[in-house]
Amino acid sequence: MKAVSYAGIGARTTGSEMLRLMSRVASRLGELGLVLRTGGAPGADQAFISGVADGFVEIFLPWPSYEGLGGKARLSRPLAEAFEIASRHHPAWGGLKESVRALMARNVHVLLGASLEEPVAFVLYWTEDESRGGTAHALRVARAYGIPTIHLGKPGALEGIARLLTELGVKRA
Repeated sequence: MKAVSYAGIGARTTGSEMLRLMSRVASRLGELGLVLRTGGAPGADQAFISGVADGFVEIFLPWPSYEGLGGKARLSRPLAEAFEIASRHHPAWGGLKESVRALMARNVHVLLGASLEEPVAFVLYWTEDESRGGTAHALRVARAYGIPTIHLGKPGALEGIARLLTELGVKRA
């Protein structure tokens, strides 16, 4: 059976308490055999990565030298199809610099996998503003694909994760 994957994303400006929670949640999900997918950005993405053992994380990058993670990346450059999908979910795509477009296309891979045909089971995230930025873009894509999202800063988030794990048939010790 293929391992269940989830996306761990969020703001670069995430506070230290939330970063610690992200790391602890990622650690526990890794212990349960779930695979983290993330983009390696400073802040939330790297907090999720810090909690996961090798073999339980897939990092998707916008370009090979991003954050010095090229050697650990599942994919170090988005596919053309990821750019196309990203463009459909960004309200100002035409005005974005190519580097920002690459970041948004990377988000598509975090959610849909290297082949763009293996969506994550759910998304865990934190952001102050769900209306703009990379996290907001990723959430629009996730919701368009019917992927459940859980804001770790909202009441009931941990219960929501537990509910999703039960629905997915993940055995918890």
